[in-house]
Amino acid sequence: MTLRKRVLPLLLIIGITAPVRADYKDGMAALDRGDYAAAHAEFMALAKQGNRDAQFALGQMYDFGLGFPQNIPLAFNWYREAAELGHPESQSILGFMHAHGVGTQQNILEGYVWFSLAAAQGNPIAEDNRDELARVMTAQQRSEADLQVANRQREVNAAIARVQSASKAGEPTEPKAAEEETSDIPIEPASETAAAVPPEPQVFRVQLGAFKVPENAPAVWQELKRTHPDLLKGLQPEISQLDRGTRGGLHLLRVGPLASAQAAEALCISLDERGIDCLVVRP
Repeated sequence: MTLRKRVLPLLLIIGITAPVRADYKDGMAALDRGDYAAAHAEFMALAKQGNRDAQFALGQMYDFGLGFPQNIPLAFNWYREAAELGHPESQSILGFMHAHGVGTQQNILEGYVWFSLAAAQGNPIAEDNRDELARVMTAQQRSEADLQVANRQREVNAAIARVQSASKAGEPTEPKAAEEETSDIPIEPASETAAAVPPEPQVFRVQLGAFKVPENAPAVWQELKRTHPDLLKGLQPEISQLDRGTRGGLHLLRVGPLASAQAAEALCISLDERGIDCLVVRP
């Protein structure tokens, strides 16, 4: 099972559904200039009012460690807040996190539900991932999950209505994720002293397959390297085993190193265009 979690530059992702409110623009501007404390404050104020784009932005900040130590469980919480208010990108990412057990317990059915909701809003990555999950689910699991999709959509619609009602009444919504915020203080732009000690670089990889037969992983790598040298030159394979309990193990083929999420995403886009499944794997 190979699922994709689209990784794009933060400003581009957040800008997909960004509202035109001045305070949101202020948060975006602060983020762009690296003033993470100001960005966090602007987004948090909006998030408490039920603004799903601001909630997604907070998820991204924690997901990528912008202004904070990377905190995947807290990123998950903010993605969930936005997803429950119908934010399609958050729903797609939440589906990925459930399916892979990132920031939460692995739950294939929950992954399918969130992918389905995002796919219904036209998210192509979610649609592909939902179909990929469906291939490893039983007919009974798919039937149960489809019922959950309908129920979850009703819950999303009800949550949106509650937020709209609270907004008209001028009342805060106080999302649960705000209560679970840690005491981490946003990191200010680096001082000259701090800049003298550069942070340890992050290394990204891309996953090119998951195989039940261990010999298939190196064989596929050799074939891909032979047929696509322009894209894969200089990259090295890393083959690891994923234990799935009674369902048997999978051998994951990942290659790297790549210096940034943007470089990894660009490679996946190029490989996708050639019909090769690719998943960005962050550090």
